[in-house]
Amino acid sequence: MLFSLAILLFISPTVTALTDLQANCTGPDRVYNGTSCYVMVKIMRRHTLAKLSCNHYLGYSGHLYHIRNAAIQAATSLLISTYALSTDWIWTGFEPINSSAALNDKNNWAHYFRNGTFVSPTYRPWQSGQPAANNRVYYRPSDNGISAQSEGTGLYCICEYEEALKLPVTDLEKKCVNLTSSSVLTSFVNDVCYVLQPAVTKIYNDAKVACNALNGYDGHLAHVRTMEELWIVETLRSAANVAIVRLGIGQTNTSSTDPYTGWYLTTPTNPPELTTFLPWATSYPTASMRTIGVTSGYPKSFATLGFNAAYPFICQYESITTTTTTTTTTTTTAGEDCTVSSVWTDWSACSQSCDKGIRSRVLLPNSSGNCNSTTTPTPSYQYESCTNGVQCKSSSTKVTTLKSECMGKTGSHFAYSSCYFLANISGTQADASDYCMTQGGQLASLFGEDLVSQLGSLFLQFSSVQAWIGLKVTGGKLKWMVDNVPHALFKNISTPPTGSECYALVSDRSSLNAIENPRLSPMACSASLQQVICMKSDHIYSSYSIQGGKKVIEAESPESVTTEIDSGGCGARCSEIIGCVGFNFNPSDGSCIPTKVSPAMPSVIDGVTTYTVEIESSWNFYERI
Repeated sequence: MLFSLAILLFISPTVTALTDLQANCTGPDRVYNGTSCYVMVKIMRRHTLAKLSCNHYLGYSGHLYHIRNAAIQAATSLLISTYALSTDWIWTGFEPINSSAALNDKNNWAHYFRNGTFVSPTYRPWQSGQPAANNRVYYRPSDNGISAQSEGTGLYCICEYEEALKLPVTDLEKKCVNLTSSSVLTSFVNDVCYVLQPAVTKIYNDAKVACNALNGYDGHLAHVRTMEELWIVETLRSAANVAIVRLGIGQTNTSSTDPYTGWYLTTPTNPPELTTFLPWATSYPTASMRTIGVTSGYPKSFATLGFNAAYPFICQYESITTTTTTTTTTTTTAGEDCTVSSVWTDWSACSQSCDKGIRSRVLLPNSSGNCNSTTTPTPSYQYESCTNGVQCKSSSTKVTTLKSECMGKTGSHFAYSSCYFLANISGTQADASDYCMTQGGQLASLFGEDLVSQLGSLFLQFSSVQAWIGLKVTGGKLKWMVDNVPHALFKNISTPPTGSECYALVSDRSSLNAIENPRLSPMACSASLQQVICMKSDHIYSSYSIQGGKKVIEAESPESVTTEIDSGGCGARCSEIIGCVGFNFNPSDGSCIPTKVSPAMPSVIDGVTTYTVEIESSWNFYERI
């Protein structure tokens, strides 16, 4: 008897419990494959409208589907062929990474999620001759490949719902989706409900107090502080097919004549918050226009608008801003899923008091004694870029060609006479180095400790970051590689473990652990990453303005005096010092003192003197221009 039972247990298959998503992913229009449910929508829509339609299963942040591998391609191809026709064109979630770059570059495409983040794929089943110069991508089973197509084309689509993206369904998400109609567009993203009524237009002051469509929640005109939020708002604007939509951004100083500064995020009740994310469209901003809207031209699409011109407007409602003041008693039922009533904490203070930093929040699971779940919900953490608009240190007001180009390019950062920028690749650190060289630069060296925070925060505005930099073990010690020459490392970085001799800058948008963001992380040099941070540097020999009879003295950490053969030799020494903006040279004895300050910078910062200028006839100051 026992032997028979043993045989029975041996031959019986293991039964795995179905997930909620798997159990509900049934019907001729959908299929469950891997860990995702794919739902086909047989309604002809332009791409942006198709993106907004992925609300079949709440809590999963549905998005247009990603063809990540051959198995997904085969499963969805069969779904299309059986539920529709093999010749039908189906929208995917494939979009350009940089809309301003060449659209026929196969590496300039990525899978986008509904919150504006993206993942660069290694599997790209392009048809022959693709991608063409169009801005969206469809899949057709009969071609067994993907092709580019213009966004405004009406096509069917497939929505994808991933187990990994599951979050508790909130009351706000339900209300947000229920508000959707033929005349109202909505998008629920990151606990925020965005609402646009294309046919309703208002002047700024009326629109500012009109966001009251959802009972129990404070609403205000939409705030755009990151590239992801701009992507969300642009999706709504394009789906509505309107030229401009109003945002909750304005100049509070109505007498200002500077259209580039003094912009604040506004609400009907809270104090305004300074914003520095201002991706201006061509020909903008315009002086005396005190409010901002989004127009075509993404990712540079901010336009200045007058107070009294009527435009459609986007409202946003946040789950953490409930307005009810009535005291209520909440009860839970024994055996309920504790994750349903999980809540996000408030955002932490910004990690930096000046320039850019990171703030975080955690999803706290309901731990009520009435809950009787079989598993304990795992806390999850979210991180985002933040800034208070205060500058940490003085910087030169001189504008070089490189500085002008860098500051005019979204997602670039100018510091230490260098332009830092993020690029999408797929390869080792050596591959990343080769790529940077093709762009006229090299792998980034972060000589200032502040750059870890600044770059990590900047690039986190666009996506999670795991990007190669120019830090590696050389001669048994960690060194920055600049022009194939090793340079000393700043403090607080330990020697990496064996097998992880190369480094990447890492900054995460979400995690199951509370981790330090941003950070330098050791990697195997042969690892394949999808991003790289490159830098281009101004060369000290470019050109100088010479101030005779002057000597600039740094107040903190001045460079030592050396003897050089001529001013060119002093310039060569300066070129080896990251952050050097000029040098003092005495032609009578060859004395050379490079400086990281110049008269183009403020001499007093926060009440502290950063440098002084001495009048000495035997010295000349060479300032880089």
